[in-house]
Amino acid sequence: ERKQKVNPYGVSTIDKPTAISRTRGEFTLTLIDTPGIVIGDRIHEATLNTVADIARETQIDVVLYVDRLDVYDVSSLDVQIFESITRVLGQDLWQNTLLVLTHGELEPPKGQTYADFVKGRAERLVESIQRASGDNLASANAANGDSAGAVVIENSSKCNRNWSSERILPDGTVVLPNLMQKMAELATNALPYEYNPRGKSADSKHKWLIPFCFAAQVLLKHFVFDKAVKQWDTYHGDEWGPKQQEYKDDKYMQKMMEAK
Repeated sequence: ERKQKVNPYGVSTIDKPTAISRTRGEFTLTLIDTPGIVIGDRIHEATLNTVADIARETQIDVVLYVDRLDVYDVSSLDVQIFESITRVLGQDLWQNTLLVLTHGELEPPKGQTYADFVKGRAERLVESIQRASGDNLASANAANGDSAGAVVIENSSKCNRNWSSERILPDGTVVLPNLMQKMAELATNALPYEYNPRGKSADSKHKWLIPFCFAAQVLLKHFVFDKAVKQWDTYHGDEWGPKQQEYKDDKYMQKMMEAK
């Protein structure tokens, strides 16, 4: 059943994330379909905020982070995406994230096996995500038993098929059953992701310390600085200190004017 048009090279036709649910008996499957979060050369955080609003109402078992297999490097924009997802949705999201690589029909370079090519691309992405998420993605990888931490898919009509008309990758992996198996393993081995608005921003970290810091400043001023200033004025005085009464003496004021 087709619910949305998609574009593998940019933002899809929908302008905001959409939650699609289907129920069979007591089981309900909800898919949150998101457009691209990159517009031009900037991050569209409104999309992430909409995902956060949807996550407030439901727990999320599996997150699919989709990237391309035929890209050979992790760009600075990719790093910004990882950081924005972590900042808006929180580090815990990555514990339920499965890395999915599209364009899986790609032939590897000469002298390199398909498995090594996929592993190299996945490891570069995983390393960057771990730096942005505090190594939280590693938990999802361990749960899946996949050292590379990635699932390769292909939806092209030119993709090879087996005798059951299922799409298969160059290494013989059947695309859809493999993806569903990895999703099921992750969903059963990791706790569901629950959106926590208090933890979504790095700016909110350790904010509970602010009242204590303010109280410490007040006490330091009252018991240390105020006493020190008062003691100094007692022995030395100045034109604004304890000897200020002398300035009311007209003769003293006249003397000071003449001295100037």
